[in-house]
Amino acid sequence: MHSGDAAKLIVVTLCVIFLFLIAGHERGAINIFSKSYLEDGFCLHGRDGTGHFLAFFFNSVMALVMACLVHSGKNHFGMTEPAMRPIAKNMISLFGHGCGHLFLGWRAISYGNTGRVFEDLSPNGRILALALLYPVWYGFMRDKSRSVATTFAFATFHNVLQVYFLPTRFFFTHVIQAVLFGSGMRWLLRPVHLKTRYYAMEAWLVDVPILMMTFFEALTCDAFLNRFGGHVWFDMVVPFGFIAYWLILVNEGKFAKRHDKEPPTLKQTSSRMLAAISEPPRLLRSLSSGVKESLGIMHRDAQSSGSTNGPMVPLLRSVSSGLLCPRSSGD
Repeated sequence: MHSGDAAKLIVVTLCVIFLFLIAGHERGAINIFSKSYLEDGFCLHGRDGTGHFLAFFFNSVMALVMACLVHSGKNHFGMTEPAMRPIAKNMISLFGHGCGHLFLGWRAISYGNTGRVFEDLSPNGRILALALLYPVWYGFMRDKSRSVATTFAFATFHNVLQVYFLPTRFFFTHVIQAVLFGSGMRWLLRPVHLKTRYYAMEAWLVDVPILMMTFFEALTCDAFLNRFGGHVWFDMVVPFGFIAYWLILVNEGKFAKRHDKEPPTLKQTSSRMLAAISEPPRLLRSLSSGVKESLGIMHRDAQSSGSTNGPMVPLLRSVSSGLLCPRSSGD
């Protein structure tokens, strides 16, 4: 078995276990998850919007850190685009997820309760929500091997299920199942020649920790997690995982392009980054370059799959799907 498939199998298994535990709580058969987690759907650090604004801030900052990783990886270490592609895609989805938290924070201030978003909608409001969430679910369900019609059918199923049938408190569980369980099953069924070293690293360093953090958040929210950031720590699994991914690539070196001269050491790169932080114009140039290079990687990846859309389409897809989940589907 491919090492990446082993990680995906763990992800699929944990998704199923988590779903059964949520169902068990709903039926009153078990009682191990935090009460506030079950009521809100995730661990809120303050119901006045504070936790959402905190998540927006940290997600935005860490998205910029990931942009710096792309810029440094390509320009200082000569890393290939396939190596940088996972970081680039997830950088955009992480920022989009921060924007989703920003909206929920604004809603908490304006209306007071973010736990009944769908239940309190009028019939016209549900239709509007359905229309607004279509591009989000389409981004989740998009797969290079799927036709537009098939992707749209899956998106319609999940969209209607959430807007009309599932309580808002199950939104997070629904997204986890749709993104990580769905992506895991698709990758397990793919031919082995499509499964690279980067696929395995991403699965072990990002996907598996996300599911572990899902359980940790549900189990420890009332005990202490809601006092120390709450759900923001779930979101941080994505950038922390990709920082580890980047450091491994730097340490191994063989996954970079060949150069006439040796790439800088990690210590030298750290010194450059600290120098850039102390010089705001230089830092802004690095951030801007990292964002542009990430968008370029995403656009070329879409073109290699036969897409004729402009460079803004992959960006919009990643941002829209990121509104609900910080993790790109990776498909």
